[in-house]
Amino acid sequence: MKLVNKFKGLSAFSLLRAGGWMLGKPFMKRFINNRMPKLPDDHKPAVKEYLYQICALPGSSEYGINYMFNHVVFAINPVVNDVDEL
Repeated sequence: MKLVNKFKGLSAFSLLRAGGWMLGKPFMKRFINNRMPKLPDDHKPAVKEYLYQICALPGSSEYGINYMFNHVVFAINPVVNDVDEL
């Protein structure tokens, strides 16, 4: 349990934030090249910058989602009920 407490408040993007732009931007470039190979080359710099800026900012919802998944949370109006209407 002590090990879990040491990592409390960390997320997958914490490493990106800790690495700064020298590690973060090359990581995003590799991520885009591997995950979005069909993205046109002229769009890649803008997408890389956009994703880096979103991921490098202080976390908010990522901690909220983690908190909800660690506690039992049920949706009041689940989306799965509306799938047939889409």
